[in-house]
Amino acid sequence: MRPRRKATQQEGKKRSTKGAIAANLHEGSRSELLADYLFSGWGTVTPVRRQDDFGLDLYCTLTEQIGRRAMVTDYFVVQVKSTNESWHFHDEASVRWLVEYPQPLFLSWIDKKSGIVRIYHVTPRFFVGAMPLLPNSLILKPVPNLHQIMGGILTAAEGAECIGGQLARMNDLTAALYAALFVDHLQQTYPDAF
Repeated sequence: MRPRRKATQQEGKKRSTKGAIAANLHEGSRSELLADYLFSGWGTVTPVRRQDDFGLDLYCTLTEQIGRRAMVTDYFVVQVKSTNESWHFHDEASVRWLVEYPQPLFLSWIDKKSGIVRIYHVTPRFFVGAMPLLPNSLILKPVPNLHQIMGGILTAAEGAECIGGQLARMNDLTAALYAALFVDHLQQTYPDAF
């Protein structure tokens, strides 16, 4: 039997190999599955079929438990990315679709290597929609800005401190200790928030 020579990249593009698929072909699908799992913890999730994908990946709801049932309270949609890339809208019709979409819309980035799921609101779409003329294109870039979450850090610390004190009075000293450690960590790590 004669050994086969390796196909060059150029030759690989020209012909398909039987029994082989593109490397990381399902990268995006795995990200969507992970996002589906996460969002299903808050309510229902209906994935968009691959052939029907028009820019959104998941139709989701938030639910509230009432007895042994869960009542749907809110609806939202999610676009899932497997890389921290920008979301591009290349023409005015696409921008119009974005600003006129009737439900809350989130962009989710799944970083599978580090096990991090980031969820971004796309509220800036309303600023664009309020402009007298829509732009011919738009780029939404997911950026976790520390300045934007400083208020949330302070609120989390205040809440943990309050609840921790209440739990200590109820003799749940373990929870009170965790709350105190959490507040201390936030104060040491993000002093500008205080």
